[in-house]
Amino acid sequence: LKILTGSGTAKELKDVPTALNNITLTSPPISQLISDCLKPSDNCLAEHLLFIGSGKPTYSEAQKSISQWLIKSVGLESWAFKVEDGSGLSRKNITTARSVSKLLAWAAKQPTFNLWKDSLAASGAGTLAKRLKGIDFKGKTGTLAMVSALSGYVKCTNGKTRIVSVILNQYGCSETDAREALDQFIEN
Repeated sequence: LKILTGSGTAKELKDVPTALNNITLTSPPISQLISDCLKPSDNCLAEHLLFIGSGKPTYSEAQKSISQWLIKSVGLESWAFKVEDGSGLSRKNITTARSVSKLLAWAAKQPTFNLWKDSLAASGAGTLAKRLKGIDFKGKTGTLAMVSALSGYVKCTNGKTRIVSVILNQYGCSETDAREALDQFIEN
């Protein structure tokens, strides 16, 4: 085998690899990727998880695949959501608190529920590091300008776990006050 060098002369290679696979790429398990994404709210990783979860290489194909799964498997109404991206940062994403609650209820019935629940932020940790201390809550925050959301699982004082989802959009107060209202809802 001969290759051209930078000077334009041919150089013979004597020790050419014979193996077909010269590189192996490995990834952490999906459960770790989800946890690494959800606890700190890593938007870049969330975009990649959209493609991994859908098994599709383009946004339009991934959006269609995930939407069909949400309708057929989870039972969401097609009018109640729109998937635009994986991170939730696009203003074209649409959902209702009811749709998020249905998804959380569906997840609670899956054999992988404990892996899912453990990947969520907990009171006093992750995106909830300074929030809901003393409350047994696992969930996900959502924040855009004039939008604050909090959804997840809260263990009540009677021992029952409840699913909660609150989305505030175009609120007429400060972001701090909006977050405090969400936290008070969960606490109550």
